[in-house]
Amino acid sequence: MCVLLPEGRLVNLFCATGHPSFVMSNSVTNQTLAQIERAANPDLERKVYILPKKQDEQVHHLHLAALALP
Repeated sequence: MCVLLPEGRLVNLFCATGHPSFVMSNSVTNQTLAQIERAANPDLERKVYILPKKQDEQVHHLHLAALALP
């Protein structure tokens, strides 16, 4: 098996087998904010929490603003 790196870029993005970087940025931003919230509240029970809609919308607004979209 031989894997060639496409112009030094991430293989899964450049070769179209992964998610676009914009989608990944939204996901990673939400995950990071969730980790910050968890670290700030060490007494939270160890379970799966639903991401607040307000936080998800804030992340999307920040990303759209970066693209100069309303």
